[in-house]
Amino acid sequence: MKIAICSKQRSEKQLTLNLIGGLFPKEDIILLVEPKEYKEYKKYSKTATIIKLPWDKKGLRASRAFALILLKKEDVIFFLDDDISDIRMRSGKAEKGYWKLRKCKKSEIVFMFKWIEKFLTTHPNYGQATISYVPYNWSYKKKAQINTHVWVINAINNKVLKEKGVKYPIANGKELFEAYDFSLEIFSKGLKNVRFYKWAFSTIFDSKGGVYNYRHGKVLNKSVKYMENKWGGYVEKFFSKSHNLLEIKVKWKAIGELINPQSIFGKLR
Repeated sequence: MKIAICSKQRSEKQLTLNLIGGLFPKEDIILLVEPKEYKEYKKYSKTATIIKLPWDKKGLRASRAFALILLKKEDVIFFLDDDISDIRMRSGKAEKGYWKLRKCKKSEIVFMFKWIEKFLTTHPNYGQATISYVPYNWSYKKKAQINTHVWVINAINNKVLKEKGVKYPIANGKELFEAYDFSLEIFSKGLKNVRFYKWAFSTIFDSKGGVYNYRHGKVLNKSVKYMENKWGGYVEKFFSKSHNLLEIKVKWKAIGELINPQSIFGKLR
């Protein structure tokens, strides 16, 4: 298992690395950065292996595609965004149908990674796994959701994806919606993904760095058109009033269904 973090313009704000640094050997945490920012990120070399990308300004898609080549021998790879502020887990039983969360201990964070790794290595029909988002966890009654949005924490079954010929989709000039695009590539090969609600992440949205620089203008319009042309009836565009810009949504019900794999939790505990 390797953990890959692609970061851009956030050398002073490494939330994810601050959260998991020291929990795993530095050889297992790979921080990929652009050449022009490499020196700024070297200060994290005590807790992560800093990899200089062979290019500048090619974006997240190209960076993750490079990571897959770099880590091609790994059976499971975790792609993490660099702005994860917290990981929590469900505490006790749901009260009146609603779940409560508590902050994970360090040992519980490590257990989560290893549990998801084991799930993927023992379930070759799943190409991808993730965990829930804190604001949406409390009201979801089931323990897992099949074929749904994966973001921030993206665990991939690299061995199976290689066997199926799934590659990280590079779309130069169409940087956005890469998480949707990759999941749809996985579905197109007959594989599933899963989101586990035993755990949940928090993130701090930052208007500087990452893909936020691409959220407006030509890149956004090209990205929307690219997704529409590539995936047809599985996606549709809409105008988000809250974000005041175009967005894409995937028609998840056309792809999969919701289940409650309680037996899976029982077997792997």
